This record gives sequence, C-alpha cells and structure tokens, in this order.
Amino acid sequence: MKIKNEPQLDFKDVLIEPKRSSLSSRSSVSLIKNYKFLNSPYEWTGIPIIAANMDTVGTMTMAKTLAKHQCMTAIHKHYSHSELVKFFGPHTSSEDKELLKANQHHLQHSFYSMGILQKDIDKFEAVLKEVGYWREGVADEENFGIKMVCVDVANGYMQSFVDFCKTFRKNHPKLILMAGNVVTGNIVEELLFSGVDIVKAGIGPGSACTTRKLAGVGRPQLSTIIDTTDAAHGLRGHVCSDGGCTVPADLSKAFGAGADFVIGDESGSVQEGTLCFTLSNVDPYEFSLIGNVHTNRKDGPIHSIYGNPKYPLVKDKHMNDKLIGPGILGFNAGHVTVDSTDPVSLTEAMIKGRKLVRQLHEGLVEFEPKSFGASFLASTANLMGIRESRRIKCDYTFTLEDWLARKEFEDSIGRNCYYIDVHKQDATVYPRYKKGESHGIPFSCLTPAGLKNVMVAGRCISTDSYAHGSLRVMPPSLVTGEAVGVAAGQICKSKSPDIHNVDIQKLRKRLKEVGQLI
Repeated sequence: MKIKNEPQLDFKDVLIEPKRSSLSSRSSVSLIKNYKFLNSPYEWTGIPIIAANMDTVGTMTMAKTLAKHQCMTAIHKHYSHSELVKFFGPHTSSEDKELLKANQHHLQHSFYSMGILQKDIDKFEAVLKEVGYWREGVADEENFGIKMVCVDVANGYMQSFVDFCKTFRKNHPKLILMAGNVVTGNIVEELLFSGVDIVKAGIGPGSACTTRKLAGVGRPQLSTIIDTTDAAHGLRGHVCSDGGCTVPADLSKAFGAGADFVIGDESGSVQEGTLCFTLSNVDPYEFSLIGNVHTNRKDGPIHSIYGNPKYPLVKDKHMNDKLIGPGILGFNAGHVTVDSTDPVSLTEAMIKGRKLVRQLHEGLVEFEPKSFGASFLASTANLMGIRESRRIKCDYTFTLEDWLARKEFEDSIGRNCYYIDVHKQDATVYPRYKKGESHGIPFSCLTPAGLKNVMVAGRCISTDSYAHGSLRVMPPSLVTGEAVGVAAGQICKSKSPDIHNVDIQKLRKRLKEVGQLI
C-alpha cells in the first residue's frame, strides 16, 4: 500500500468554463448517443445515464419508467429467480405490452446484475436458460431475453474478478458486459482485454460506499474518470462513472472528463464519409443541356431520389458532380457513417458505400434517362473519403469563435478563408467569409502538448469540431504541411531539437520567402 500525495480532483474541485455556443436554446441539444462495443456485437442507443443497482434504486419499476426516456437501469441483485424470469421473459403483462406499443423495449435498457460467487453464477445461468439471450430482428412480442449484464464487486483489483470476466465472455460472447469497480487505467486495460465492454469506475466517492469507510480505499471521482477513460478510449472501450454525483452538474462534469456513461445515485460523433465514384458512357450532348446534377439544381434528380423508398440508403441530398472526361462524370455524393479509427467500421462503410453508389446510379438512370440511360458504373474509390478522425490536442486549439472573429495570431504560419463545411445532418450553417477576409493559422495548433519531437498537419491539427470543418480541407492542409516541413528543417539544424523552441519569426520569414501568405 502506498498513499499518494499528488493532487486528486473530485467534482466539487472544478467548474466547467463556459464557451460561446452555436445553439440558440438548450432544447436544441440531443442527449441520444449510439454506442458500438469492443467485445459485443450488440449496439445500444439512448441517453447514457444508468440507475444504480442498489436495492432502492435499480428496481424493475424504475427500469420500465426510465426506458420510456431511453435511459438504462442496472437491476439490483436481490430479486428472486421467478421475478427475474418474469421481467426478462416474454412480454405478458399489460404494462409490458403498453411499452411495446410505444416502441419502448425496456429490456434493451436493462442490465442483469450479478456478483462472482458460485451462487450468483448458478442463478444467472438458471434465469438465462428460461429467458434466453436478447432477440433482435424479430416481432416486438418476441423481443425479450438478456442483452446486458453488470458484474458488480466492491473492489475489482482481484485476479479472481479478472478471471471471472474472461470466462464469462468466453461463455457468453454476445452479451454487453459491464464490470467493476476500479479506479486506475492499468486495470481498465486488463478488463477490456478480458472481454469487458464497459468498465465501471469508482471506489469511495459514493455516499453509501462502505469500501471507503471500512477499508480507506478509493480515489476522488474526477481523477478516476480522467485516468480510466484515457486508458479505455485508446482501446475503443468505454467507461461508466459510478458514484459521487450529488447534483445534476456532476453528471456534466463526469461527461466532460471523458465518461461514456454515468451512473446516477459524449464518440463524439465525427463527420460522415463519402465513397467517390465515376460513371462512364454519359451522353455528352444531353448532359451539356442540363449542365450538372448538383444538389443546388432545383429540378435535379437527387431531389427525386432522396426520400424514395426504392433508394433507402440515400439519406440526404449530398450530390456533387464534375465532368472529368468525354462522357465520364466524377461524383462526390452520399454520406456513410464511419469511424476511421476502427478497421471493422471502415470495412462496413466501404460495403455500404458501394451499395449506396449503386442506388445513386440507378436513381440517375430513372430520373435523368436521356443523360444516364446508357451509362455504367466505371469505378469506386479504393478508400473511403474520410473528413474527420482524430484531432491531436496541441498547445492551442483553434475554435469556431476564432473563425468567426477572423482572429490573428503572433505565431501565424498561413491563412485560411474556407467556409465551415460540416457534413452532419443537424450542422449549423455559418455565413461565408467575404472577399478578402481570412484568419491566421497559429503554429501552436501544430505542436502537440507535452511532446518534443512530433508535429501535426492536415485534418488532425488541434481544432474544435466546427472549426475543423474549415481547416480540414486541402488548401489549409497544404499550408500546415508546408509550415511543418520548414519547421522540421529548422529543428534539425538547432542545438535544442524541441518543436516548442522553433524560432517563430525565422519560420514566418522563410515561409514568406517561398510564397506563403502570412
């Protein structure tokens, strides 16, 4: 045992600093999130708040009530076998049928809670034998069974607990598994590798936590969240903050610190990708009469394709086209949800993208037959077009406020005037810059905080989500790329090879000499 003496943060130790918002009202905020998990093939959509599995909180009545609002409940462990079978089994009660009628499947928002003793295992296996696993893709009345399990121990730093999680995952590969409690990143990684999807983090902060009172074991909750989420997100795992929330503001602080879920006592989503494609044998004369099939053309075919049940994958009107050769038309069209950091998501996006391309071509043939009737799909891109992935935290983060203010910087290494181009359904549209307007791009957006030998350029520089919509495109990416290249040359000649010691004035002078606008 070792008592740590470095500062540790709890919810009461911090406040959230306000920032300028593009939202006009709090009612515009959506709390709904969709999660894919590291080890389970199931997905979950809803508000990531979980009623705790305490006997006074995690009740079946609570679960059915919260399900109406798409929140989760961890059912407490003290229910009998027959009560659990009735709850997780077929929907026979009038209350269950009413929930189904309202499209509220309470079981997909309910965790079966258990410990790791043999009696807990026997009870779970007996209930599972009668109700089975959650049934997807069937009629509403058949949507029953267990989808999520919470393995709950007071202190997760036991080998027997880790071993239990490994065995449980092997025996039940589909279930969404939440397990804890722990407070440090190292054990989070071990649990994720053992088959856990959501690590329950928190020892000591809860008002009813006996571990703190009896053993003196625990950690302030905000520091716990920061440490555990840092470990989990690197492996595409998730963390549930368990305990310490006494007022609604604490939930906001927990999410701000990185928690994916919060147990009551953001995947950030990224911009969507596009699979570009080309059509050949487009009739040159007929196409010259219409000029283009761009979204902005009010009588364009995309307005007929979108919303047509024959083309269900076309979920918006994104349609850009360019004549690239005689009878050959190139397209940047359609959107596909994708996480470019996940190879599985990329593969799925490519498959879906090709299906979407086929539907777009069929729609063009149907609604512009003179131009496209004899055309054929010549090619699709080898790679999904990715607009956003990781953004590296650097010494300075360029914000939407900076973009709106046309902000200047002493360490500016170039300029940008591109509009806020955010490919999301609910994206706010901001007025474009007028002729001659631009903002500076600071070098400090290219220097990762805490690193001496790494610089970033292109779409991964440090920005917020909306400013990224402007700085991610090719012209500013070329600007940042050239700045990094020149800076790297200077660093190599320096006696102190540290990216933070770059002579900014010397860098700016050299960039001006090679034609950069500063």
